[in-house]
Amino acid sequence: MKSFILFISCLLSTVLGMAQSARLTGAVTDSSGVALKGATVSLGSSQTVTDTAGKFSIVAAPGDYILKVSYLGYRSVSEAVRLPRVAP
Repeated sequence: MKSFILFISCLLSTVLGMAQSARLTGAVTDSSGVALKGATVSLGSSQTVTDTAGKFSIVAAPGDYILKVSYLGYRSVSEAVRLPRVAP
């Protein structure tokens, strides 16, 4: 089974309105660096799919999560991530 590499290009924290939240953005590529369009990316109860460039963005409350990436024909990958709190 093929494997792929999860590349989290940037971890940004933002405050949206009165609620504090963090944004996790990144890109999913295979072992050759080819972007995987339509990969499923899950973070807690939030889920999205990658765009044509393999990029994704998820907004969630600060905390510890398991980031899971899956793509048809590839082995799923799970990684622990921490979304930091932003000082007011």
